[in-house]
Amino acid sequence: MHAGTNPFEVINETVKAAEKHMQTFLHREKKKLPSFLDWFGWCTWDAFYTDVTAEGVEEGLKSLSEGGTPPRFLIIDDGWQQIGSEGKDTNCVVQEGAQFASRLTGIKENAKFQK
Repeated sequence: MHAGTNPFEVINETVKAAEKHMQTFLHREKKKLPSFLDWFGWCTWDAFYTDVTAEGVEEGLKSLSEGGTPPRFLIIDDGWQQIGSEGKDTNCVVQEGAQFASRLTGIKENAKFQK
């Protein structure tokens, strides 16, 4: 347990104490940042929200590449996961995952990025 006037420093020192006691993880100051943090990537959420389509993703990637900023990674995010604590509607007749009946298929990692 720690106390202080700066809550960020209190949390930082608490995590360091837990690291020393548990010896199961390293504090972030001791970790090396992964190289992909220097890469530019694209997440579809801000472009499409829940209307992600294969055509939209392809057009977005093409537009970014033609603009001189090709992304090195892609996150396909249609916001499907619930983040609230509300329960599921028991009267809903749509099965979870049904919205993916026409989902994106056949997308593979570019060979130049494979190890």
